Amino acid sequence: MAKVKLTPLRRKWLKALFGGADQTEAARIAEYKCKNPESFKAIGSENFTLLNDYIVEWLDETGLSEGALKKRLLEGLDVQETKFFPHTTKGGKFKIKAKTVEAISEQRRYLDMAMKARGLFKTDNEQKRDTIIINPDNRVKKGD
Repeated sequence: MAKVKLTPLRRKWLKALFGGADQTEAARIAEYKCKNPESFKAIGSENFTLLNDYIVEWLDETGLSEGALKKRLLEGLDVQETKFFPHTTKGGKFKIKAKTVEAISEQRRYLDMAMKARGLFKTDNEQKRDTIIINPDNRVKKGD
């Protein structure tokens, strides 16, 4: 499939996205003419889909290919940290003991990111829709 033509606005949008803006903010920075915030979001989402080939190409050029990302993810799942534990010895001396442990909070961030990227992680709003509520009168209904 051929790449979509890059208009000046799309170029500005890509530049903003590559600079760290999210899709919606990139549409604002590129100065798309929108009457409401939802329009910026829609344009950002549309551009992300239309310009995906350019985004993937840029990721590959900057060393963030799919393979490189997988390698970094695996490294992140093994990350450790050093914790320090103060204690008093039997002789009354104060000492600090250092221990290397799994960095659970950091590992969780890596795992959350991977699950989001694969579409396996639900946002709070999605979780609410899938929640089953049991009322006091024992009737079951889907969450709002």
